[in-house]
Amino acid sequence: MKDPSPTNKDSASPRLNFSMYMWWFQYAPGKYWSYEERWLRLTVFAIAIPVVVAIIELLSRMLMDLGLNEKRAAFIAFIASLPLAIIFSRCLCTLFWPRKVRQAEENAAKRMRSSPNRW
Repeated sequence: MKDPSPTNKDSASPRLNFSMYMWWFQYAPGKYWSYEERWLRLTVFAIAIPVVVAIIELLSRMLMDLGLNEKRAAFIAFIASLPLAIIFSRCLCTLFWPRKVRQAEENAAKRMRSSPNRW
């Protein structure tokens, strides 16, 4: 009989693995987050702000060149840029600070009783 614990790889559900990819995107970190977890969340969003601005600027100019009016181009660029910027900034954090990100992932995995994901 297999062990039904969450640490067993056979019994881990895809939902649990997805939550490990997005643990830093949760609304309220709470008092149980480690320093590294809080640092990663703050850094991801701090990097995402200028990335959002750059993507909005480039994408809205491209859409206006294709014939959309200014308001619609800005709206579409804003909606499209948010997920792109957050994912891109998370990857940049992994590239620039691999040890700190790895420690945050391991701390989050311990807190969530799961195995850490490897980006």
